[in-house]
Amino acid sequence: CTVCPPGQRHPGCTAVADSHCCADRNCIDCEAAASTCSRCSPPFFLEHETGTCVACSVCAASAGEYQAAACTATSDTACHACRPPTQYLVRQASTGTYSCANCTHCPAGQVHPACIPTGDGPCCTDSSCAACPDDPTHCTACRETYYLESGTTGVAPRCRECTVCQAHEGQYTQTACAPTADTVCNTCSPSLYLTEDASPTEHGGASHNTRTGMNGGLPPPVYACANCTTCPPGQDHPACQPAADSQCCTDSYCAHCTEDATNCALCFPSYFLFKEQNENFFRCRPCTRCLFSEAQYSISACTPT
Repeated sequence: CTVCPPGQRHPGCTAVADSHCCADRNCIDCEAAASTCSRCSPPFFLEHETGTCVACSVCAASAGEYQAAACTATSDTACHACRPPTQYLVRQASTGTYSCANCTHCPAGQVHPACIPTGDGPCCTDSSCAACPDDPTHCTACRETYYLESGTTGVAPRCRECTVCQAHEGQYTQTACAPTADTVCNTCSPSLYLTEDASPTEHGGASHNTRTGMNGGLPPPVYACANCTTCPPGQDHPACQPAADSQCCTDSYCAHCTEDATNCALCFPSYFLFKEQNENFFRCRPCTRCLFSEAQYSISACTPT
């Protein structure tokens, strides 16, 4: 008698007939006909269209696949794949099963081990860090507008925000913020004031900030030191400041013009304040001199107004 594969359920060897083994060695039940299988042995399932046993699929964890449904007697394994770069495959240690996990969303601009089908990408601990290839707590490069400050013994390097020189306080950028050094600010020397300049190459007092993004993506303004204007002697006016030139009175005969250089508040002696009908500011006019040679004399002296 023919010996059928172990586990097969089939018409056995009789006195007048040989063993009726199933035609498919992976079939375990074919009582009706040897070529027609009704049940397969694991890990095979019965494919109804062909009536044959087909090997159950094995989900490939290396390709980011996980088993969503196990192989049954009549259906194949259901494999699902995670969706990189937003998902990756993770194994549950307690059950040995796999599932998809969402990739961590690191701050924009960070360069780190990207989220891949077999593992998540560790974000840098410092959100200002742009690169931490070996250790999330150990930064090797900072994002724009930050510089890497060297760490001390036992302390990792960290990102510090670049100093922005305050032009309104008379500061200009002497040395731009670099990947490993902060901005160096300087001020103009006395008798000079800071002004925005269109030709920085002609002045030694200002320099561009070479790192992008320091001024909203636009080229940073360029400053230079300029000589303070010397106003006429005796004028009381806003003097030259670190970030502003002397505000001399427009009228050289004006002695005081605090708020508006064109509007005089007090004239020098021998001049008085006068305003034309079609003007909204005062100016100085010379006092009239009575002429003795023409028999004139002064009824009232010239006053400030």
